Amino acid sequence: IKLLIFLLSFKVQKNLTSYNKHKLYVTLKELLKDYTRTPVQELYETGQNSPKIKKILKDIKSNKYDNTPTSVFKIIDELEAIEPTIPLILEAVVKIKTRLQEQLIEEILESDNEMNPDRYNENISFLGRLKLNNEKIQHALTVCLKNKFDSVRIKSAEVLCSIEPNHPEAVRLLMSSLRHSNHYTRQMACEAIGSAKLKDEKIHKMVAEILDDVHYVVRAKAAWALAQLKPNDAAIIKALEK
Repeated sequence: IKLLIFLLSFKVQKNLTSYNKHKLYVTLKELLKDYTRTPVQELYETGQNSPKIKKILKDIKSNKYDNTPTSVFKIIDELEAIEPTIPLILEAVVKIKTRLQEQLIEEILESDNEMNPDRYNENISFLGRLKLNNEKIQHALTVCLKNKFDSVRIKSAEVLCSIEPNHPEAVRLLMSSLRHSNHYTRQMACEAIGSAKLKDEKIHKMVAEILDDVHYVVRAKAAWALAQLKPNDAAIIKALEK
């Protein structure tokens, strides 16, 4: 009996530790049933009971989706693929995105710089995929601009610039990262600038200047970034050919 009690208490403690470390992924299992099923159920009950919506609802109820943000995006994509202009579907998608946003931001802000950088970057990328631009998202991303990890700061700057072109603080961070002594940081900055398609001419010039970087990967990423920024610019094409 004592052994059984010990094993049970150990399991509970282990589960609590897992919950504290991976709160978002643990809670999303219930959230999938809550903030995805409820809007989809409402769609079904208010007359939007097409076979496709019925299938999505059935898949949610049968636990087809795992408890990750990726599954939430799959549901969003399936809803938008039906007919994104239908007001009720738009409303359902907004509800789901808003709730996911809250969970992502909560984990980012509560981590206090202690979360794994890959996890930070994943959450930040998910915020970018939501394609929402509001004060809460901007605040969370601005906080991440001061993160202790270079990759997190750069990913935050990339997403900020993608939702608010040429965000001043994000652009300054990317410009300083292009001059960083660590070649990997310069490489990440080029990737972020190209992905965000920044329109700042000064930063375009800085990227062009590091086509002569001592590290070949940085040169390659700078060339890729310029191709994203100005694919038809004669001067850029000439620099790339060189």
